[in-house]
Amino acid sequence: MLPVVVVGAGPTGLATAAALDRRGVPAVVLEQGDGVGAAWRRRYRGLRLNSGRAFSGLPGMRMPRGAGTFPGRDDVVTYLEAYSAAAGLDVRTGVHVRRVTEDRGQWRVVTDHGDWRTGEVVVATGLLARGAVPPEWGADRSSIRTLHSTDYTDPVPFAGADVLVVGAGSSGFEIAHDLAHGGARGVWLAVRTPPNILPRSVAGNGNATALRAQIGVPVTGVGGADGVRQDLTARLGAGATEQGLRRGAGLPLAELVPDDGGPSAGG
Repeated sequence: MLPVVVVGAGPTGLATAAALDRRGVPAVVLEQGDGVGAAWRRRYRGLRLNSGRAFSGLPGMRMPRGAGTFPGRDDVVTYLEAYSAAAGLDVRTGVHVRRVTEDRGQWRVVTDHGDWRTGEVVVATGLLARGAVPPEWGADRSSIRTLHSTDYTDPVPFAGADVLVVGAGSSGFEIAHDLAHGGARGVWLAVRTPPNILPRSVAGNGNATALRAQIGVPVTGVGGADGVRQDLTARLGAGATEQGLRRGAGLPLAELVPDDGGPSAGG
């Protein structure tokens, strides 16, 4: 049996390969980075999971309690390494997949380390592997230092500087917070569409189902979860309004549908 070729050794790729292995289906994972979880490895040092440890483990292995409620970048990488090792996955790092083409009823996976032929391919490279750079980015920037959030590592180079952060997704908020507490003289946040701002956790809980006992709102499906989050936004998001950031018009979970994004978690 030809192995299933899984492209990408992030959480989805690893979980897919492990699920196939449990069913007796051989799989090989091709990763262009130098280790599993490459997208996490190269992100900024202050990055943390927004979804929380209890809801972010992969099938068959929970995240360790020692990682905290919201594990940081290095904790996530360590967990993914442990998951891959425990499952005995065949992960080939440093392999760049150039293209996948159909070839006589099979798939031909062309890489910089030779070709693979297989009957099944799983593309698990993720939606956010590359930063989206606006066309205007090429304008004259000789007097202004600019970089994309994918290239941000820590606030040290911005000590004493005035910084404008464009965008209020999770990365934008977290980087703005990191800069403000890391020595930047001033930090401004530019937002086209006002976001829904939610606390990272309330009373130690990070999801709507766990929160219903505290605020008395029934939760049934996505609509119910949105009801809880809308109530929380109204109660706890007033501080941002005082700083000039208007409250988002839509329901927090509804943001997942039109723009592949999600509600921003602050705190």
